[in-house]
Amino acid sequence: MPINSGYFLPGGELLVGRESGFFETYKGIVETSTGKVQAYVKMLHKRALAGELVCTVLGQAAGLPVPNGYLIEVRQEDYPESSFLKSQGLKSTIAFGSEELNAPSLARRYEGSDEAAFDFLLNTWQRWQEAMLFDEWVANPDRHPGNFLVNGPNDVWLIDHSHAFRGPNWDANDLKAGAYTKNLIATHAGRRMTLPDRHKLLTKLTGIGGDYEKLTVSAIVEESRALHFLSENDLQALRRFLEQRVKELPRLVARHVGIPMFSEMEAS
Repeated sequence: MPINSGYFLPGGELLVGRESGFFETYKGIVETSTGKVQAYVKMLHKRALAGELVCTVLGQAAGLPVPNGYLIEVRQEDYPESSFLKSQGLKSTIAFGSEELNAPSLARRYEGSDEAAFDFLLNTWQRWQEAMLFDEWVANPDRHPGNFLVNGPNDVWLIDHSHAFRGPNWDANDLKAGAYTKNLIATHAGRRMTLPDRHKLLTKLTGIGGDYEKLTVSAIVEESRALHFLSENDLQALRRFLEQRVKELPRLVARHVGIPMFSEMEAS
């Protein structure tokens, strides 16, 4: 689904503590051209905003369960206490909105135990391999249990991509296709698997990676509307990173789970 625009209506609730995440985040009503939507609204700097936009459209294009995203206008007159708006001296800003799904996070189900949370996920969710490969593609090191919403064993959603592309303050010079990035799904999968299981996983990942390679990155980036928030240099670097990295995915994940693989470049 393309990124729609909206306006954050007054009266949104500022989230605090564990609910707030890394960035100033609200829960409230967003008015869009197609109607009103309950959403989470995050105040982000431009590169983190672009990361959310691209990953939303890319994830949905890959068939993954990613909530609909929105570009949301937030006005200082409606949210006068916003620390983001005050610190930037802004009368309004464009924030990222993510549709609320009324599902608890995996972290809520397993407070204080990431291992138990990931064990549940890997035992009950059939699509974790696709999500793991997607996180590797977009270089998202932040897929902790709070960034899964879970309604049931196979009703799981991926949220929060503000740390994609190696971090919220990513730089074009850091976007190297073969760069190592922490992958939490892969890390927890690797600790549970025997060597034969790992090789079976690699075979499956190669097939999924082939499907991801069929997606047209340039069209997806354009559809995400991220080009409105990035310089031409950053935009080109982001497109190039996604187009090149998708070819490296099985090898990159193999490293996480402990299977030695070598590209032709490394072997030469």
